[in-house]
Amino acid sequence: MREYAAYDPELDRRIAIKLVAGSGDGARMTREAKALARLAHPNIVAIHDVGTHGDRVWIAMELVDGETLAAWARGTTRTIAAALRVLVDGARGVAAAHAAGLVHRDLKPENVMIDRAGRVRVMDFGLAHGRSPEHAHKDMQETSRGADGPERRAVATRLTADGAVQGTPAYMAPEQWRGLEVGAAADQFSWCVMAWELLYGERPHRGETVLELADAVVAGRRAPPPRGRGVPAWLRRTLERGLQVDPTRRWPSMDDLLVALRRGRARARARWLVLGLAALALLVGGVASVRRHARSRAIEACLDTGVEIDAVWNDAARSRLADDRVAPWFDLQASAWRRARGVACLESDVHRRWDDALRERSLWCLEDRRLAIASLIDELTEADARVAQRAVAAAAALPPIEPCVDVDRLRRQPAGAPDDRDAVPVVRAALARADALRLAGKYDDGLARARDALDDARTLEWPPLVTVAALLVARLQADTGDYAGAEATAIEVYFDAAKLGAWELAAEAATLLTHFVGNRRGDLSGGVLWARDADVAIGLAGDRLGLREANRVNSLANVYGAARRYEEARALHEEALAHRRRVLGPDHPDVAWALNNLAIDHASLGDLVRARALHEEALQLRRRVLGPTHPDVANSLFNLATVHRGADEIDEAQALHEEALAIRERALGGDHPDVAQSRNSLALLHAHRGDLADAQRLHERVLAVRERVLGEDHPDVAQTLTNLGIVYSAQGAYADAAALHERALAIRERVLDPVHADIAASLVNIGSTLSARGSVDEALEYYQRAHAILVETRGPEHPDTAQSLNNQAILHLQRGDHERGIELHREALAIRER
Repeated sequence: MREYAAYDPELDRRIAIKLVAGSGDGARMTREAKALARLAHPNIVAIHDVGTHGDRVWIAMELVDGETLAAWARGTTRTIAAALRVLVDGARGVAAAHAAGLVHRDLKPENVMIDRAGRVRVMDFGLAHGRSPEHAHKDMQETSRGADGPERRAVATRLTADGAVQGTPAYMAPEQWRGLEVGAAADQFSWCVMAWELLYGERPHRGETVLELADAVVAGRRAPPPRGRGVPAWLRRTLERGLQVDPTRRWPSMDDLLVALRRGRARARARWLVLGLAALALLVGGVASVRRHARSRAIEACLDTGVEIDAVWNDAARSRLADDRVAPWFDLQASAWRRARGVACLESDVHRRWDDALRERSLWCLEDRRLAIASLIDELTEADARVAQRAVAAAAALPPIEPCVDVDRLRRQPAGAPDDRDAVPVVRAALARADALRLAGKYDDGLARARDALDDARTLEWPPLVTVAALLVARLQADTGDYAGAEATAIEVYFDAAKLGAWELAAEAATLLTHFVGNRRGDLSGGVLWARDADVAIGLAGDRLGLREANRVNSLANVYGAARRYEEARALHEEALAHRRRVLGPDHPDVAWALNNLAIDHASLGDLVRARALHEEALQLRRRVLGPTHPDVANSLFNLATVHRGADEIDEAQALHEEALAIRERALGGDHPDVAQSRNSLALLHAHRGDLADAQRLHERVLAVRERVLGEDHPDVAQTLTNLGIVYSAQGAYADAAALHERALAIRERVLDPVHADIAASLVNIGSTLSARGSVDEALEYYQRAHAILVETRGPEHPDTAQSLNNQAILHLQRGDHERGIELHREALAIRER
């Protein structure tokens, strides 16, 4: 098997490509790789694509910037806590694969990667199947170097058994040596060998040759563990059960093994409880020697502080979640919280690098994060079907923990505290609950709670808390459709935060305003100005993770997209995608949205091949992470259908739209705006085919739903009136069509910027119906009004401006003004030739 680093130009990212030697088992490996590609887990290397080259299988996968577990183990002295954190994270990935029906078959330290941020990923699932005895001999030579001493002498004896060996000898289970069926229990055995080696510095079974090793493993003959390693007895017993010769006597599953580890840690309350403290060796040094010093008691106390999160995220909470895809996100949050809580204590109480103000700010931040996790867990465990659909995205949207121990950030926080400090936690808890309701999609309930919390915050007369509450109110106002109210609240938040020097809040408010003004209102210049304000605020606040900048750039890109400035939008969406991949990881739901936005830009620029590739990547990511019936999957199907329609592939487009509609109807109900969107697109396809009666029926159904759900003045209602008017015109009902277009124009003039491109579209549509009815002079007035808007919004050189000149030219020719008509046609031609 060979591995190459590569660059995917279509998706603009670095990837790893593995080329697996032909083994006659390529179909199974291809099948399992495709199954793994559908499985998204933070502790499994993501598979992007799989195929064959001759008799060899190639697999394109995520390129992890880091080192193998084998290299990590050879590095700085590792504590039991650090080693077990890595092992447990890897076990979570293996357990997730087992739940999906996949078996690794070759777990070993070389197949576990640890990136620069400390995230653990397991790779190469299923690639060991079909190894020859010669490969097993070679692997034994390569893996005979252990932590227990220098390189052993080369193996003298080759395996003589017939058939294939599945795995690397040093980590193979007894059933693998015997050539029996290999299942999940074999992976558990291999994991326990890795754990034993990492904790004790040597493997549990000894053998100078392959046959000696095989004999020791099959007979269950383990060397006694070395003394003085500090491994608790309960942990040794846990591993010994996983190393049983009989698979049925091991732990029933990797999940059961993980439960045993969690329970053992809770009972022991040992100092290695903080599994995620990857930098522990640097902070603590050699733990055995530190114990001899007086401050060891303070260190012990600090390392125990992280257990507070166990009251929130534990086996009981895990069992209450309906979707297994949600738990890994809470695992990551809880692990990060443990790390941060331990760091805060060590920096304040042991190393004395933080003063009381820094300590208090850090602990307030951590308490906010703990409340956010607890509130969302409560909300999701009481979820109905529609809330459950949002569970993964909601958990993934929880705020990051790392800023709570970012010293530079903590120093920038506004100084001071309220007089009534005891009342602050009550308001913070109320805000956490309101935000959990927002993430769960319960916007009306969330807004009511947020407003109550804002009132309570104002009674405390502590401006920082008031500003936090007001920002949440602004978000929820937008979620409930009150964009005017949201804009007014966000403006107030921005200036209040700026006066306080609370630049994080100012940056978030300005980013929201970029969207409200530039995207929702269609005010390009206003949106760009707010994006600049957000940029300044981010610079003042600091943004070590880069998440605020990613959101700012994405919002600005959407503003340019709404203005149909697709080149600018594309460049910014490329930047936003790169930011989100780097900050959030490749399998975060927000990465799918970034892919989606970029695909729309490419489609708008006419690059349908690139658009299709991006939409398909977003679709695969969403199916893996969210599940096949999630509404966001329908979103990707919808957008893919739009690309196929742009390529005049009508049958493919209709099939995708119908699939998206079926998902949306089941998940969202018949009156949801997204269901109306799918029906609207199917109506457009019917119109394209000439099925005008079906198109009219669907458009009328969409109009009724949108007027009832969104209100009669919503821009989507105007768009539906426009579509229905076009169908009426196609049937020759020009008077009825004109009435619909007049209604659409009236809505757009009330809710959009006076020079919005959609207003120009309505003016053109009205002009077309007037022209068809013979009112040429009146039609020309509408065309000229539309042209003035297009010149301002699109620019004088835009293709839409050229089309507007052509429309006017035709009417001048109809009026008999041939000179003016020819002049306008020439102007349009000059634009198109440039």
